[in-house]
Amino acid sequence: MAQRGTEVIVGVTRDCQYGLVIMFGLGGVFVEVIRDVVFRALPLAPADAQEMIGQLRYKAVLDGVRGAPAVDRRMLRDLLLAVPAFAMAHTEIAEIDPNPVIATGSSYAIADARMTLA
Repeated sequence: MAQRGTEVIVGVTRDCQYGLVIMFGLGGVFVEVIRDVVFRALPLAPADAQEMIGQLRYKAVLDGVRGAPAVDRRMLRDLLLAVPAFAMAHTEIAEIDPNPVIATGSSYAIADARMTLA
């Protein structure tokens, strides 16, 4: 039912050693098959978020494949800053997993999400 686009995955979890950690990668079947994800301890600066996007092995998928529009990387950066900001503002959240996030050009839709409370 959601519009077509490029699926990405974003997740935040509380790790006993590192505290809050964010994961970002290509979503949908990509995360299951090629496991192209990167991790960072929080808090995250805008440059860190941009770097995470650039560290994906298959980041070319974000440039648009098979007629899909290129994904706005600034928009992805903002998403990578917003999800952990929400988790940090709500200390009762142990884990937040909006997946898949369907990116279409300069917008995105969160098709499903799961939160675990501490």
